[in-house]
Parts: sequence; C-alpha cells; structure tokens
Amino acid sequence: MKSCFPLKALIGVVVSTLCLYAQSQTPPALPVSSQFASLTKNWFQPWPAVPVGSLRLWNTGTSWAQINPANGVYNWRVLDNWIAAAQSHRTDLVLTMAQTPAWASSNPYDSNCRYGPAGCAPPNDLNPDGTGTDQHWKNFVTAVAKHVAGRIKLWEMWNEPGWTIHWTGTPAQMVRMVKDARAIILSIDPTARIISPANQAMTPFHMKWWTSFADAGGLQYIDVVAFHGYTNYYPLACGVHAIP
Repeated sequence: MKSCFPLKALIGVVVSTLCLYAQSQTPPALPVSSQFASLTKNWFQPWPAVPVGSLRLWNTGTSWAQINPANGVYNWRVLDNWIAAAQSHRTDLVLTMAQTPAWASSNPYDSNCRYGPAGCAPPNDLNPDGTGTDQHWKNFVTAVAKHVAGRIKLWEMWNEPGWTIHWTGTPAQMVRMVKDARAIILSIDPTARIISPANQAMTPFHMKWWTSFADAGGLQYIDVVAFHGYTNYYPLACGVHAIP
C-alpha cells in the first residue's frame, strides 16, 4: 500500500529549513521571480505585499453571469477595476470564463449550482453532442475579448467542470465551447493563451472527466493544462496522476 508524506508536515520542514538558512546565510542576489507566484483573489482582500506574476479572476464579480446579466447587456465596471489594479501592480490576469447566466442557461432553475441558479448548466443553444449555434457563448467571448483589447493574455475555459456543482454538461459541449472561444480570442489577440478547463484529479471521477475531455478532442484547442491542487485537502496530495 502506497503512503504519502503529510503535505503540511513537509511545508513545515521546508519553512523551518528556510528560516535556518536565512539566519546563517546571505540572501541570494537574485530573489525568486514574481512569475513563480500566482494568486487567486477575492475582491474584498487587500493586494498582497509580495509581488505575484499573475492573478486569477474567479469569485471576483467577473463571471459570465455577472458581466453579461441579460442578452446583449454587459457590465464592465468590476472587470475594468481589476484590470486597472493588475496593471498598477504589473501583474498578468487570468480570466476564468464560466458560470452561465440564467437567461442563456439550459436549466435556469437548477439550484444545485455552486455560484447561483443556472450557472453550472450548459447554454440552451448547445446540444449534448456539441452541435448547435453556441451563439450566446460566442457573443460573450467576442464582447469580452474586444473590450479588454489585449490587456488579458490568459483565458481559462471554465472552473472545475469535474464537479456537477460547476458543470452539468457533456465533454462534447465543453470542447465545442473551448473551440469557439479559442477561435474568437485568437482572432482578436493572436498572442493570447488558452488555458484548459481547470480541474482536479483526486478521484477516479475527475480522472474520467479529464480523459473524456481529451478523447472528445479538447486538447487541440488549449495551450496550457490547468490543475487545481488543494494542499489543504490531504488525499489530493496523494492523488495526482498523469492523464492517460
């Protein structure tokens, strides 16, 4: 039976070692680059004093449902504030594109969605096999990409679709949405990078989702594979595997 060293204990060892090193050694001339650090931030938290290379916008008032509350209606105020703050701190932004608005949702009364009714269901113009116009999503992606005008370079396609509280659609629907988003974003900003739907790998179910996404052709439409590693959840530290 495989064992896994407790992650919190390992962190404690590393921190203790660094403290001893700091007391006995001269600090290196070149500190760790800010690009080594990324941040997921809630809008009510102060900006950290330590420089970070990127900021992931999630649970920040910038979801699809919050930016696009009605068909053809867009509220840019919160997103623009984040862009201004990131620019002032020389920090790149990762915009997580997720949470279907009720008016566009295939299940507008689904109360099991994590961030409000309807948000975890696929759009109502997208069929389970990935066919359909997908026009609601394409209109939103187009509007956002044109509005930010290159100020956001990293685009994450959905949040943790392995959980049904975040996504109840099929892999084919997700692949279609990623495909459409990639084509639109790169046509507006060819230097942008498309990040995969960010998921976990702590259960066989999550691994099955990753495999299904790959089998449906999703990998050809992404530049970066995103993984959410929750270090405060012990089994996850032992559950990281390679995607088949």
